[in-house]
Amino acid sequence: MAQRTRRNMSDPRIKRMVNAQENPNRSKPGRNGSNNASAVAFLKVLVLLAIIVSGIAVLVYPNQEVVSEIWRSAFHSNKTAVLQNDTAALPAKTPGELNLEAETVASENGDTSEQSTENTQSPQPVERGIQVEVLNGCGVSGLADRITKFLRKQDIDVVSTGNFDNFDVLTTRILDRSDNHERAEKVAEALGLSKDRILLRKDVNLQLDVTIVLGADYKSLEPLK
Repeated sequence: MAQRTRRNMSDPRIKRMVNAQENPNRSKPGRNGSNNASAVAFLKVLVLLAIIVSGIAVLVYPNQEVVSEIWRSAFHSNKTAVLQNDTAALPAKTPGELNLEAETVASENGDTSEQSTENTQSPQPVERGIQVEVLNGCGVSGLADRITKFLRKQDIDVVSTGNFDNFDVLTTRILDRSDNHERAEKVAEALGLSKDRILLRKDVNLQLDVTIVLGADYKSLEPLK
């Protein structure tokens, strides 16, 4: 009969061996547990690195504007380098091409200046001709018509003819209706009358320069001499 050996369970090593035999799965950590531990350790390392980098950035560049300026300077330098490379890649222009471009620009500017000058010039007003009316103040038939034909040949516009309010006028008179003495003088000169025959009788409602009242001295007028 085999002899049984009694184990001393008070010995810690023996106790661990017994527990390992009874629960073999408990002594070996699972694969999932190992993976979880590795992930946690890696995460801790990342957090630590982030803290270290943040601390260095704050110490070196405590002002955020300085950091932004550094990024802008770097971007500007890269952009300038790209532009310089593009410019260097373009073919150089000959002096003839440069002169042609300069002449073209000057020609376009010159045309624009001339057009601007033409557009800014205001049209000159056309001077209106002398407008008169001829009234018969002596009662001689057809006298107003004869004077009208003469005046129109002198480029004086006769707009109307008729009879004066009476036929008792002894001397021919020039009535200034627009207070334009120069026009009245031209009419008097055309009829061969002196300036003292001009009387100011302004009336804007008539829209005339002069009213000619023919008197009994009509035979002394220039067209009837």
